[in-house]
Parts: sequence; structure tokens; C-alpha cells
Amino acid sequence: MKPRVLQLAPLAVLCLVAAACAEPGEASYRPACESGLAEGFAALGKAEARGLKGSANWTRAASLLSAARVQKEFGEYQNCAVKVQSARSYLSTLATE
Repeated sequence: MKPRVLQLAPLAVLCLVAAACAEPGEASYRPACESGLAEGFAALGKAEARGLKGSANWTRAASLLSAARVQKEFGEYQNCAVKVQSARSYLSTLATE
């Protein structure tokens, strides 16, 4: 009878190969999420100072950035980065107003 370790060796090798071929994890989106949040809230503050706080685009951007912050707290960095990117489009329209 083979020892238990030798029976599990092929399974361990298969798991290592599968892990090496997998996509990068959520952590690869962390820098984009964090820097995007910082830049987004700074732009939101500037727009507020210019008196654009009540506009629809300001409200949409604020909502997306708040949701992105929640995603960051749960470690969902990819979703955070997507929300930050969406907020940027609304913030760019505020820059032209």
C-alpha cells in the first residue's frame, strides 16, 4: 500500500499548475482603485468648491465613488476600479461646466 502522501502528490502538482495559470487576483487592481479614489474625491471637492455640488453629474460621480470605497473595504478591487472609471467620466464633464 502506498503512503498517503504519494497518493496525493499528483493532485498537489495539478493544483500548483492550475494556480500558476490562473488570472491575477483582485490585488492587482488595488493600486488603480486606491489612486482612483484619491483623485476622484479630490476632483469632487474641486467641483463642489466651484458650486457644482447640486448637478446631476456631481451626484452620480459622488455615488459611484462612495460605492467604490465600499468595494475597496471588502477587497473587491476590480469592482472598485470599474466604479472609479465610471465616476471619472462624470467628473470630466464637470470640468467643462
